[in-house]
Amino acid sequence: LEPPLHPHFDITHNLPAEIPWEALEESYAVCENEHCRACRIPVPLESPPRFYCASCGARLRVTSGKLVFTRHITHHVRTKDSVAPSEGRSFLVVANPTEDLFEPERDPGGVCRGHIDEILRSVERAGYEPRVLQGKFASLSNVLEAIRDPSVVGLYYFGHGRLPDRGAESCLVLAHGVPLYDSQIEAAAPRLRFAFLNACHGAAMGQEWGLDAKASSVAHALAGAGPGRVVIAPLRPVLNTQAAAMALSFFRCAFRGARLAKALEIARRRSHKAYRAGAPDISWAVYRYFGKPDKVLPAPGRPSVEAGGGLRATKGVRVFAADGLLQDDVFSLRLDAVLLRAAKRRNLQGRRRVTVTDFVAGLVRKGGLTRFMLRRFGKDPDVCYEAIGGLEEREEAAPQAPQAAAEPDAADLWTIERRDQLQPELAEVLVRADALSAARGARGESPLICELDVLRALFAAGKWPSHPGLGLPRPEEVDRWLGSAEVVSSVDGDGCILIQDLDAEARKVIETAHVLAQQRGVCPITKRLVLAAFLTDAQGPIARLFKKKGARTEVLCAVLLALSKGDNPTSFPLSHEACDHAVLPIILRARALARSGGGTVSLALLFKAFCEEAPASFVAFLRGLPKTVAVDLPALAAEACAPPGGPAAAGGPVTMDAEINLPEEEPLRREHLSEGAWRLIEAAARWARLQGWLIVRNPHLFAALLGDGLGPLGGFLRLHRLEPEIVKQLALSLVPPRELGPDVSEGFTVSPTTYGILVRAVKTAQERSRRQASADDVLDAFWEEGGGVVGEVLGRFGVDPATWKPYRQRTANGGGKGGNGNVSN
Repeated sequence: LEPPLHPHFDITHNLPAEIPWEALEESYAVCENEHCRACRIPVPLESPPRFYCASCGARLRVTSGKLVFTRHITHHVRTKDSVAPSEGRSFLVVANPTEDLFEPERDPGGVCRGHIDEILRSVERAGYEPRVLQGKFASLSNVLEAIRDPSVVGLYYFGHGRLPDRGAESCLVLAHGVPLYDSQIEAAAPRLRFAFLNACHGAAMGQEWGLDAKASSVAHALAGAGPGRVVIAPLRPVLNTQAAAMALSFFRCAFRGARLAKALEIARRRSHKAYRAGAPDISWAVYRYFGKPDKVLPAPGRPSVEAGGGLRATKGVRVFAADGLLQDDVFSLRLDAVLLRAAKRRNLQGRRRVTVTDFVAGLVRKGGLTRFMLRRFGKDPDVCYEAIGGLEEREEAAPQAPQAAAEPDAADLWTIERRDQLQPELAEVLVRADALSAARGARGESPLICELDVLRALFAAGKWPSHPGLGLPRPEEVDRWLGSAEVVSSVDGDGCILIQDLDAEARKVIETAHVLAQQRGVCPITKRLVLAAFLTDAQGPIARLFKKKGARTEVLCAVLLALSKGDNPTSFPLSHEACDHAVLPIILRARALARSGGGTVSLALLFKAFCEEAPASFVAFLRGLPKTVAVDLPALAAEACAPPGGPAAAGGPVTMDAEINLPEEEPLRREHLSEGAWRLIEAAARWARLQGWLIVRNPHLFAALLGDGLGPLGGFLRLHRLEPEIVKQLALSLVPPRELGPDVSEGFTVSPTTYGILVRAVKTAQERSRRQASADDVLDAFWEEGGGVVGEVLGRFGVDPATWKPYRQRTANGGGKGGNGNVSN
């Protein structure tokens, strides 16, 4: 028997999947009776513990094992922007782009070069057309052109991968050292069904990931192109010879027809055997598998692409392969969930093949559009599902009696993957749905088969269940409703809500709330999770608005998440049902606000709508929280869309030469600053440019004020047991680094916060009857203004800006360096 499946990880904002599951070990029990059907199936250690096998009664023995050998560890990457899979026969091999992996000193036994030759021979024997890009021919343009080619069905990459320390994306290294980033792969919309990326860090997601930042990798970019894709890639660095041996072991099994997860397991066992013998081979622990474990290498097919790039509407060409395998990666509908429920009904009734009614039961239980439709017709989907489950169906005669009499394979009970597991009527419905989607693809729309295509195919074939006891609406009524404005304008073909009219920041909030709900098993999505999604971006405008009102957003966010406990983490789409409670009312209200304002739904409008839609009980709950996290939503709603005040209201960063007035109507100019103060601003500008910015922000000014840490500011930090250099790096980390273009000016601007500090410094100097503000005036003004975002961070370490002035007065007579220390760095 195959080992049971390890739970899949749905990777969107992926935190738990970054745990190195492949290298971990678990304890479990196994049956000591080698003749028992369950002897190889791990039994979880329970409390109280079980001592005897539930199948045969033999004693259970406690043991342990690596997760990669006791479970199928697989990861799913689900995205809404899917592309149709390739139906061609080309297999792309990108080998040694940097021309250093085959050198004798790095490949003394010729293992790396030899494994490429053997894989190419296997590719040809399997019926593929090999396409090789090696050495200098593996350029960026050539590789991108190849992965865009819809005839390329598989990819093997053997070369370097790189994971920058911070900020940038992961990448593959092509000829001449040119990087191929994951965003470039995603933009190319590859239609590969299979990819093996034998490159260091191919599946690693980078150093900067979290709830407010979507993490990705090169493997994610390929696996997320659509359902049914399989990608294999290492999480960490690998030795070239060990990586070549791992790939060779995998492909020898895969080209013989083994399931891909099983082929990887065999390759892992070979590596682990060498590891246990003392060899430094950890390949068994570093490769990650994305996709379904039961997949095999895609069968080479005939190119089915027209000159315009659309799919030919050949009847049944995509749903079923030539050998009868069901091609689930041509569906945007979550077919695996639907078929699992269909198989459950079939199994309960003791039949061998899945009927149309079984399939409809799966749609009623797991289909987003079907459940949305039933609720709109006043039906409870779960009640309808129970009614369909109670409707008995007789088994029709199978085409071959001997097969019908045979004992079904254990995998066939729950895995529906072949045409002969379906009744002919159901197979015909899926073929009709395929034709509908292919015709839509020819019009430039998505060619993937959606739930709407399946429903219309059911109606056209006259197969929608009409038994009066089921309480299902009539097909003609449903068909009219599916074409109504309510449906077209609110959900897509799979019943997921449409959020394309939201801007990027507003859409990110909805997506983050969806991820938080899945992580906690909370469906429908709650208002608490939506508010937490607004606050996950600690530097975002909504979080800053809360901080302005005195709320500690990180604590409030933690409270909201802690109070949102559901069942076990699960995966569910952004369906109408999941959004009905909180998300949809907010979006509908925000759309109404946007129409009255003549624009799209912005983050501010979405938050205003959230505040207006919040019930009185939720408003009272937030007001009743402890003082450090309590907020008044109505007051925040009024301020969320109000134009900001202060000098920056008209246009963000302020140029130093701009005619912007001080409160006394006197413009701030260069001559208002002393030479020392101006050198300080220039030092801050250098820090900004080092991070790729022409805008001097509050952390850049702080770094310049701190200098070498020997001045009063450094002493102030040491008084609070903080190391100045570490604090400087912490402050600069608050600004995300980026690349400056080649044609940038030598000038700089200052942010509104920095401008406010300079204005205060000049005012202080004028009050002291001085014409110019000194560097010390700027330092004092920095703390009098609260220190901005740096002051907020230091406040968490116990630094109170109000204590600066007494400290300054105590040290004023003690000599020492000037207020800014050494600003030359």
